Amino acid sequence: QYHEEQSRELGKDEKRKGARKICEEVSNKHYAQTGVRTKLNYATLISHSKGKRTMSEFNQTKQLLTPQEENVIVDYVIQMAERGFPLSPRRIREHMHQI
Repeated sequence: QYHEEQSRELGKDEKRKGARKICEEVSNKHYAQTGVRTKLNYATLISHSKGKRTMSEFNQTKQLLTPQEENVIVDYVIQMAERGFPLSPRRIREHMHQI
């Protein structure tokens, strides 16, 4: 909707809707259909329309372990806790560096 609004031709004395207005309209339409209020962030809409990375994409670049390695560590921590030996964050980091 935002792209359509920004690229459409305007008539005389007509203004484009901004990102805030579009987010408000979509949120109200969603509420009318589902009965659930959803807050949409207009800055996020603008960022996505410009092709910027999402927060999850950005955070993936900072990730130290692969999802498989994370699962190995989680399984190990759970296993040790079930045996009565909960691991401190320091011990978890030590195990992480061994992988």
